[in-house]
This record gives sequence, C-alpha cells and structure tokens, in this order.
Amino acid sequence: MEMVLPNNYIELEQEEMMYLEGGWTSTRTETATQARNRFRNVATAAQIGQAVSIIKGTVNGMVKNAIGAIIGAALTAWFTNVRSHASGAQVAAQNIINRNGANRMVTWTANWTWLLSLSGISVRVT
Repeated sequence: MEMVLPNNYIELEQEEMMYLEGGWTSTRTETATQARNRFRNVATAAQIGQAVSIIKGTVNGMVKNAIGAIIGAALTAWFTNVRSHASGAQVAAQNIINRNGANRMVTWTANWTWLLSLSGISVRVT
C-alpha cells in the first residue's frame, strides 16, 4: 500500500525543523583527518565524563541525596549521547579518508536541541 500525503501538507527544510524544535546547528569545514581526530577526542572526553558521572551519581545516591543521583544519571545520559554521535561521525570521517585520502575536505554539521542534546552529526565530502 502506498503512503498518500494530504493535499495541504507542508514540506519543512532542516533549518526550519531545528527552529521549530528550538535547537541550533554547528557547521565546520576541515580535512577529513582533522574531523576524524576531533570526533575521536570528543568521544574520548565524553567517555571519561560518562565514567565520572556514573561514579559521582552512585556515590551521591548512596551517601548524600537523591538529587545528586538524578543529576549524575542525567549527566551520564548526556555524555552517552554525545559519545555515540561523535563515534559515528569519527567512523564516517574515517570512511571518507579510506575512499578519498586524508586531506580531502569535509563539512560536518552537528545538530543540537534546545535541551542541549546532540541530535545528530553528519559528515560529507566538500
């Protein structure tokens, strides 16, 4: 069965969707190697932050109070989100290096929601 759109539907561009969701976009152009290294560093930093948040949340939950545990859990989720997207972007940049060489220029775009949550990173050949 084919999907049929209503007669009065409206197409939204990515930027319009970000505006409706209340987020913003960061864009940068650099070599594929620079992008890969950047995303590897972000993923590593997020992994460290994730581990610290888990430990801090557990200690706060056991020793201090529930609010500390909730904050620790929220930070752990945030770091996990960033790490996941950065790792995916690192793989995408490495694939571009494998196909096009280390000095190939790429443009990457990171989309953030109004809750400071990373909703995606795209990496494309420029």
